[in-house]
Amino acid sequence: MADDLHTPPAQMREGAAATAPPPDPEAPAHEMTDEERLHELGYAQELKRRISRFSNFAISFTIISILSGCLTLYYFGLQHGGPPVMIWGWLVVGVLMLFAGMSMAEICSAFPTTGGLYYWAAKLAPGNSAPIWSWFTGWFNLLGWVAMTAGISFGCAYSVSAFLALYTNHSYWLSPGHTIAILAVILLLQGLLNTYSILTGTQASW
Repeated sequence: MADDLHTPPAQMREGAAATAPPPDPEAPAHEMTDEERLHELGYAQELKRRISRFSNFAISFTIISILSGCLTLYYFGLQHGGPPVMIWGWLVVGVLMLFAGMSMAEICSAFPTTGGLYYWAAKLAPGNSAPIWSWFTGWFNLLGWVAMTAGISFGCAYSVSAFLALYTNHSYWLSPGHTIAILAVILLLQGLLNTYSILTGTQASW
């Protein structure tokens, strides 16, 4: 102990380094957070992460459109394929979609940016083709969202018009004009709900 008091600090550090145990190669590495990964990609985190687990689940469940897809397209499967096609098609396509979802989840964890698909396409594109692939991915994604929203809303409008026809016993609710009018009301309500959530800073879980 007395010898340590007269040992220079540099020699003490060298001795400690020499006697320190070697690093364990099997020790778990430091897991990089999303914010650290963004800084590594050259971005600073600007958006606040306020979506709860329930809100995240609600948004994902809404995007999947299980109820609207089954209710509005069920008769297509029964009419053109029957129960075997619907059962085995659901299982086979469901398994394949799980693989696609896991692949996208892996890419999302590697590039946790708000750009989403078009940013991933730019990073994964070969050579100098990043701009063109990013452009195509972004615009086709936008067109898919527009078509999906219009299709789901039209299915909802068609179901509402059929319900009104049965409830009032008047078939004029099934006319194209009434169906399009109901569709316009549904789209207006959707726009108001999303606009309200953005203006108030709340998350729309509907």
